[in-house]
Amino acid sequence: MPPSSSRLPAFLIAIFVAASVSPAAADTVALKLRFGILDEASTNWSGKVDVHPGQVAGVRGWRFEVIDEVTGTGSWKARTRADARQRRSNRPDAKRAVKNRPLDNGVIVTLEDVTNESQVTVQTAQGGFELKLSDLPYGTFRTELGGRLEIERVAPSRELTAGPGNDDFPAAAVDGQGRTHVAWVRFSRAHPERPRIQQLASAPENFDPLAEPPIGDQVWLARLSASGLEQEIAITEPGRDIFRCAVAVDGTDRVWVFWAEKRGEFFEVWARALSDGTLGAPIRISEGTGNAHSAVATTDTAGRVWVAWQGVQNDVFRIFVRRQLQDSTFDAPQLVSPHAASAWAPAIAATRPEAPGDPRVAVVWDTYEKGDYDIWLREYAVDGQARDAEPVANDPGYQARVSAAYDARSNLWLAWEESSPTWGKDRGHHVRGAGVGLLENREIGLVVRSPDGEWLETKESVRAIMPESDPLAVPRPKPDTRLNEAARAARHRIKKPYHNLSRLGVDASGRVWLLFRSRARDFRPPVGSMWLEWAAFYENDSWTGPILIPNSGNLLYSVPAVVAPPTGGLLLVYPTDHRQELSSRAAPYTGPFDVKTATTDPYVNDLFVARLEEPTPPAAAELVAATKKPTADTRPSEATIAERQNIAHARTARADVRGTEWELLRGEFHRHTEFSSDGGVDGPLEDMWRYAIDVADLDWVGNGDHDSGNDRPYPWWLIQKTTDAYYIPKRFTTVYSYERSRPYPEGHRNVIFFRRGIRPLPRLPIAKEADTGPAADTEMLYRYVEQFEGISAPHTSGTTMGTDWRNRSDEFEPVVEIYQGSRNSYEMPGAPRTATDKRMMKAERKEGFISNALAKGHRLGFISSSDHHSTHISYAMLWVKDASRESIRDAFRNRRVYAATDDIVADVRIGTGDDERFMGEELTTTEAQPLRIRLHGTGPFAKVVVVKDGKEVGTFTPGEESVSLDWTDPEPKAGATSHYYVRGEQEDGQLVWTSPIWVSYEDRS
Repeated sequence: MPPSSSRLPAFLIAIFVAASVSPAAADTVALKLRFGILDEASTNWSGKVDVHPGQVAGVRGWRFEVIDEVTGTGSWKARTRADARQRRSNRPDAKRAVKNRPLDNGVIVTLEDVTNESQVTVQTAQGGFELKLSDLPYGTFRTELGGRLEIERVAPSRELTAGPGNDDFPAAAVDGQGRTHVAWVRFSRAHPERPRIQQLASAPENFDPLAEPPIGDQVWLARLSASGLEQEIAITEPGRDIFRCAVAVDGTDRVWVFWAEKRGEFFEVWARALSDGTLGAPIRISEGTGNAHSAVATTDTAGRVWVAWQGVQNDVFRIFVRRQLQDSTFDAPQLVSPHAASAWAPAIAATRPEAPGDPRVAVVWDTYEKGDYDIWLREYAVDGQARDAEPVANDPGYQARVSAAYDARSNLWLAWEESSPTWGKDRGHHVRGAGVGLLENREIGLVVRSPDGEWLETKESVRAIMPESDPLAVPRPKPDTRLNEAARAARHRIKKPYHNLSRLGVDASGRVWLLFRSRARDFRPPVGSMWLEWAAFYENDSWTGPILIPNSGNLLYSVPAVVAPPTGGLLLVYPTDHRQELSSRAAPYTGPFDVKTATTDPYVNDLFVARLEEPTPPAAAELVAATKKPTADTRPSEATIAERQNIAHARTARADVRGTEWELLRGEFHRHTEFSSDGGVDGPLEDMWRYAIDVADLDWVGNGDHDSGNDRPYPWWLIQKTTDAYYIPKRFTTVYSYERSRPYPEGHRNVIFFRRGIRPLPRLPIAKEADTGPAADTEMLYRYVEQFEGISAPHTSGTTMGTDWRNRSDEFEPVVEIYQGSRNSYEMPGAPRTATDKRMMKAERKEGFISNALAKGHRLGFISSSDHHSTHISYAMLWVKDASRESIRDAFRNRRVYAATDDIVADVRIGTGDDERFMGEELTTTEAQPLRIRLHGTGPFAKVVVVKDGKEVGTFTPGEESVSLDWTDPEPKAGATSHYYVRGEQEDGQLVWTSPIWVSYEDRS
């Protein structure tokens, strides 16, 4: 079926088809009324709005719950209610009471046929007021009713699609007749009537339904008109595996749609053209083997379409570009990025036809070439001739996800998101201050490159008008004042900034607009954090903004398509999953959506369109010399060089065990993203892949989001999809994993699969602490991983998220997370980095220490992972035959693994000749055998400890980086089985734990 489309009412026709108008002409305006700001208790804010001259076209709830409602064209019933948010913490001593204050509510009001002299009348149950629209330009707000209500102008918006499918990744382009064409990807699941995962009464006989594939993706193309989306055309067949799309229109009004599709082992970039209502055959754009995706497209002044993408070459991601030649042919792919390290997130822009100077096309991207993310640029003449690639922003900080646009004077505007140096480096509970979190201190960086190569910037920083991430926690300025840089910096010290994913646009009049996403910390939906889209424009010497884009609440990753129609202003097409307005769509629920009990998923992505327009002609943008300019020095830092040497040493390590040679892989499977309801500080899904491929330079990784995004089908699909899209054979192996959380005494576990398509497992009722025998739910988990050939791994075992080890499966639960970067080690009481009563995050359940599991006879290898917040201090090291998923599974199953906090190489074995056994293995002997310890650290070892049956029985103090020691147990016990493992402690505090070796001593008699 074609996508369902909403018809635009008459009041929005002017938004999308009318020409620019003067300030006094008829127009359409949207206002946000935010009330209850000072409420101390639940308060009635029902009301109505009127305007003269003009009319009220509609009202939409801002944060409505089910019992709130729109009662007429300009009226509503609504209340403020107590904030039900909870401060999340796994540390009982760190939990703080949440002030039970009401959360603000509000409405978005759309007015049509208004002028600047139109008088708006608002009446609420708490009082009323009047104002003229001329008193409320973009970028300002007014407080009324004693500060209890705020009103500001926002962008008019309208829903374009509504239906059971997820409409996402929109792209848009304008043709020569001024028509806007929109492409997007729609995901549909196979059984929309089937409930989400719920608690089961009993375990099923098998788990086949959890492997049923969804319908999958389909790319659609439609024309945006006054009636909404028209002439919908399916570009691909349904049931495909699609990763993002792009659209451009050539000089003959042929519409080109580009997308990445996985048809075999890898994603490939494809194109299809629509000409005079007829679709051409699909054309493969990317060449070679390896994944290729993230296509972007533009049209040059000669009417030729250009497409750029991110694709694998020589074991790294690089940026490529192709140019349309004539009709439906393209020239050969050109390599854009010259780096040996990965390049990411291409953007593309072309000079304007009426602009001065030589026409050009710019391709921009970011790269990790020197050990931190930097922005780079390469410009092309329209004949395809390339200029040299050059850096745009390459200081030691984090600069990524750049956008680009040429203005009317052929200046190239570039904007990106930036953070502090050491992004993604050492960070965790026991390591403070060394690294910067994956989503921390995010700001927008911006620079302008003149046609002659001069680096410029706006006279006022765009940071001066950024919205507050928590306006309830930080008082807003007076309505008639403007924050200066010093004031802005002071406020950011109170609440860290979260401004990301910039997009640039230049409208037909030449006005430059900046779009960006900002985290709303004053409102937390049940599925995690919430981000809103904002806008600002620059003219004279200052920015105007921020301007809210309504109905843009969604994840961080959600990026709008931005086009400039010839009628003026900008059109934004963007997805929302309705997380801010959920309750109004979630009937028959009687309260906020509960992700644990709801039977269907109301968080479905739909497309909205908004228009940004400032009717007055733009004043010339005043630019000054840039305060920061790129440097010619692209060498990595000394710390980066040292780390790369340590990683290279680990990669070349080999272990020959009984004639089989093993190589070493570094990785983990317990990383979180914003798809976890508590993952708001972990960043978007792409950041997880960036961190793993570049910052930690891992060899393998698995996502660890809770139930793959609360077992919501669409997040699960995206996680599964990107697990394939960022796979680089023999260099970077990805596995399919998620966290399955159960409270004590059953315990949190990570589930890892080595093939795609397995949905998270439902729950059985929780076992009681006083119960005896194995927990039924965990036994069901073992059957589940057995059927799908996966494994399970407990984590944080010594906490209320841990277990008392009542269940055991040496085959399907062969490893345990001995150390977690975000918390502690759970090795045994008193061991390094274990929790104590003197430290925060203490072990509330000492029964969960791993020493107790080993004492009960569990055969568990040791690995380390990160969990939330933590980066770069926890690794699961695997000795494998090769880098395939099958070899990784084999290493886990045979416990040929160890845990480390740095790139430490560990080779520990016992015995000699054919009786030699490697870590994780078992040996039967009649006498004590030598334990051979070979360690190579990233610094000198202060101590090397041999642990036998939960006791430290051998201690060495080598003081060297490389350790070669032999130790023989002086007290083997005949008829008993003992386990031995080694803990290495470096002078700088870095640790390594080797998996145990089990030795059964037979009685000689």
